[in-house]
Amino acid sequence: MTSQSPGLPETLATAYNPGMCLLALTVIDRPETVPLKRAGRACFHTVAAADAFRIVGRFPDTDIHAACFLAFSAFALESTALYFQYGMGLQPCVLCVYERLAMVGLFIAGLIGALAPSSLIVRILALIVGLFSAIKGLMISIHHLDLQMNPAPWKQCEFIPNFPETLPFHKWLPAVFNPTGSCNESQWSLFGITMVQWLVFIFAVYVIVLGLITLSQVKKSRNRRLIFK
Repeated sequence: MTSQSPGLPETLATAYNPGMCLLALTVIDRPETVPLKRAGRACFHTVAAADAFRIVGRFPDTDIHAACFLAFSAFALESTALYFQYGMGLQPCVLCVYERLAMVGLFIAGLIGALAPSSLIVRILALIVGLFSAIKGLMISIHHLDLQMNPAPWKQCEFIPNFPETLPFHKWLPAVFNPTGSCNESQWSLFGITMVQWLVFIFAVYVIVLGLITLSQVKKSRNRRLIFK
């Protein structure tokens, strides 16, 4: 039995076979089986490490695809808004400008996540920026929808964006962030759904997806810690 134990551990470690590792660990405790049981424990560590590296190796690819898709989708939606303004003559209101800024935040979050998807700090920063932008966009679009669905004389939006003095986006990029329309007016619809209703749906999808990604990142981090314990 002792003479066979050095050969079997090498086979176990080379093949990464958890079943063989378990078999080695279940051998009856005897002096001559101690090397075999030690080899079984070492084999399990080897298998766990190998599986962990295979799993971890797939994370960056998944993360960079998600980040690129986030940046691309936000850029496409922002471009669509500019086409509505300059191609179709629709006038953006103050809340439209805020919604555009939220979309820019999602675009920036995608770029941040694509820079270094293997870095936990970068992924967390991207998720924070993305979730904050998506939640703010959802809140603004819901308020915007309320102004259109329940119009009232006391429900009026501002005519000048209330940006911080240090970040006057409407002065830096007036072609994008300078409002010229009314919040109460619905200027476009598709399949009977207004633009603001589409925005509520879009931002809600962003919030749900980014929330699920955040939960998956937490789960991945926990799995890594458990594997390497």
